[in-house]
Amino acid sequence: MNECAFCGPTVEPMSPEDLFPSWLSRLLQGLGARNFRISTKPRSGAARLGGPAQRINVRLPVVCTPCNTQWMSQIENQVKPLLTQLILKPDEPKIFTDEQCTALIIWTTIKSIILDHADVAATGAAPFFTQAQRTKLRDDWLPPNRVEMWVGRAKYAKEDSLRVEFTYSGFSRIPSLRKIHHLHAFTVTIQLREVVIQALFLRNRTKPKKGSMNYVPESAYAIQPKNLPWSHFMIQLHPDVGEVRWPPGAQLNRTGFEALTCRISSRAPGL
Repeated sequence: MNECAFCGPTVEPMSPEDLFPSWLSRLLQGLGARNFRISTKPRSGAARLGGPAQRINVRLPVVCTPCNTQWMSQIENQVKPLLTQLILKPDEPKIFTDEQCTALIIWTTIKSIILDHADVAATGAAPFFTQAQRTKLRDDWLPPNRVEMWVGRAKYAKEDSLRVEFTYSGFSRIPSLRKIHHLHAFTVTIQLREVVIQALFLRNRTKPKKGSMNYVPESAYAIQPKNLPWSHFMIQLHPDVGEVRWPPGAQLNRTGFEALTCRISSRAPGL
């Protein structure tokens, strides 16, 4: 019996999934890309998933063939025109359609689940996402509850043609003297040339009591680049807050990108 990230136990054959598809590899390499990196904050002693490399050739055998060739392929085809335009013409003003926003949200969630399962395979840790959440994404194209996503722009550097950082962290919030909420956070940051996408996924560390509220950590916007708030750099993509207008008001430099990748985890002690 095989284990698919989205189906769970399955008799279907497994299909090594390109973390980033061949069309994106060709696009970035055609623009002179020479380096990519994928790294993680260690969980259960996990090593980095990968370091700097000259080819975008990360293949992760965590999904079955039907998932890879059917619904995941459809999402890839839907997000391709948007990402291509943003990568090739980052200065061109654009308003994202609802369909484009949805495709980018689902695409980012797929990549996040695949990264999580690659870490699970390497460490033996429990998956961050529940089986119900993964199946719902497959069947209904809906992201998990308690997720926030942003899209922004970075100043291009050849060494950062493609960069992925993902971090596991944990923290507690005390909304009142009588309540303590312990949360797990999984943060994924993807840089494709000048395009930056960040997703924050949350879940309770202990089973919530009946009727309790879901609290989003205030740390999401707490670590600000000098003199400018995050809203100048990152546009909220999900939950829906109205029109998504590209480009953002300011670009992230290398220091800003590093601050972005740790703005949640630096406020959260490791698990």
